[in-house]
Amino acid sequence: MLVLVVLVVLVALALELTSLLLLLLLSGIIGGFGYAAYKYWHAGNYLMFSLCFWCYCTFYTSSADSRWHECGAKDSCWLL
Repeated sequence: MLVLVVLVVLVALALELTSLLLLLLLSGIIGGFGYAAYKYWHAGNYLMFSLCFWCYCTFYTSSADSRWHECGAKDSCWLL
């Protein structure tokens, strides 16, 4: 029984670390595309700016959609 409890705790910790790593990865992707869009804008390369800005906006808005769905659509915010 004790082994099962320890296993459950370890799995929970692993999932917490996984979500933190995914958050850092998503933040890095958003920041990277935002920085690239900024640099391409000032360099005058508007085609690459458009591509990077589109990717930035897609990642930024799609990651916020799940929180809105859980908190805004149901009038309950138990996940926060």
